[in-house]
Amino acid sequence: MDPSQMPPVPLDQVLVLLNRFVKSTGLFLNDFATECDARLASVSKRVDKLTLEVALLEAKFHSLHDEDEARNISNGTSEIEAKKDETQMSGGVPTESTPTALSHTAPNEDYTNQFASTPAETSMPAVDPRLNKYMGMLRVGIPRDAVVIKMQIDGLENLIDKL
Repeated sequence: MDPSQMPPVPLDQVLVLLNRFVKSTGLFLNDFATECDARLASVSKRVDKLTLEVALLEAKFHSLHDEDEARNISNGTSEIEAKKDETQMSGGVPTESTPTALSHTAPNEDYTNQFASTPAETSMPAVDPRLNKYMGMLRVGIPRDAVVIKMQIDGLENLIDKL
């Protein structure tokens, strides 16, 4: 059968088919957009969590580095002096003319007492045991904002004001 020999499709039927097409296409696009928004929100949330975890790890790393520096200072040595001392010792026995790495004999007494607990610290009120982890994070030097975000991730928003 030749298509030119067929009768034309009535205009009402064309409009019905066109309306169905537009409606189904619109529904598909709305569903697709909703699904994309949900997936994008999920990915964004995971990226935010990863960003926070990286910030926490960086803070922990920097606090460890700061502890090492404080330990070296309290021992009266620096990295340069320790390396110089190692170099001198590896080359043979140091002589009287060789400068020594330590120029003083004992650390300052005020510095060592700086970390001693005071009566005010020992008589602190009881703290929620769930906060111990976060208090420790603050003690090692992790920024308060990062600790608050970690508490939010762990679902402890109601305890943030007690931190």
